[in-house]
Amino acid sequence: MRGLTLSVALVVLGGCAHWPATPRLEQAGAAGYRPAEVARQGQSDDLMVVVAMSGGGTRAAALGYGVLEELRRTEVTVNGAKRRLLDEVDVISAVSGGTFPATYYALRGEKTFEEFEAKVLSRNFETELVKRILTPTNWFRLPSGTFGKSDLFAELYDETVFDRATFADLKKANGPFVIINGTDVSSGARFSFTQDQFDAICADLMQVPLGRAVATSTALPPLLTPTTFENRGGTCGRKAPAWQAAAEAAAAESGTPGRALLRARALQSYADPARPYVHVFDGGLSENLGLAEVIRAFEIMKVDPGETVLPALRRARKIVVIAVNALRFPEVD
Repeated sequence: MRGLTLSVALVVLGGCAHWPATPRLEQAGAAGYRPAEVARQGQSDDLMVVVAMSGGGTRAAALGYGVLEELRRTEVTVNGAKRRLLDEVDVISAVSGGTFPATYYALRGEKTFEEFEAKVLSRNFETELVKRILTPTNWFRLPSGTFGKSDLFAELYDETVFDRATFADLKKANGPFVIINGTDVSSGARFSFTQDQFDAICADLMQVPLGRAVATSTALPPLLTPTTFENRGGTCGRKAPAWQAAAEAAAAESGTPGRALLRARALQSYADPARPYVHVFDGGLSENLGLAEVIRAFEIMKVDPGETVLPALRRARKIVVIAVNALRFPEVD
């Protein structure tokens, strides 16, 4: 009788396990965490600094953190005033392991240099994940088919690294604008944690935990599972971006769709009612350097002369892109 009771409990509890609900967005286009809103207090409009952090696990996290330390030590003269180069960083585009230092610094600022090593670099997250897998309450969740190991990682990062902070907290922190990059399993397209991307699935990014975003970008198969988001694309009044028509015209003239147009079409594809869910894996599967969003921004600026698109990039007279590549054996010639 006890065996039967336990079996019933396993079925019931397993059936209840599910990934967190994706926050619904009622109206696309509202304020949110968007590249168009890049602006840091006290920075020069003339200089724009972009840092791209690659994937590569803990090695990438350590290298990215080391670069932040060096940018902190480096002084530059901007408009006649001496400033730390770190204070001039406007955007960090990160993939997989690089998302840890990028997101932590954007959220915690100077406290990063007191906390990051202990909270991230000195820890063995794999061992902590195994302990969670062996916890009896998780025996019922993992076999459910709607909750995976990446969801456990998301909870671990949420509780122990980012203290349950969301993208709303990240925006309030007024640090560099961080683009956390994943890969859409179905299409192979880049899936970036910006409100522009989340407009396409009619979801409110501001309520999404940072730990879930980082866990998504670091979910490398086959050891980990994709992170799943509910797709309600086409239900929140999203309109095609103004630059899409210009990108279509440029593609018609050249005979080749550029990055901007491919991005626009990928976002438009979420309006298909046959796609109720979006499954997202490690960002390194689509591009491991974190540079795709940077290159795409330049192309969007090229095809659309409108001043409202990427205003911070248009205002800049000098643009510096620092690529942090954690590849173990890079080819250098």
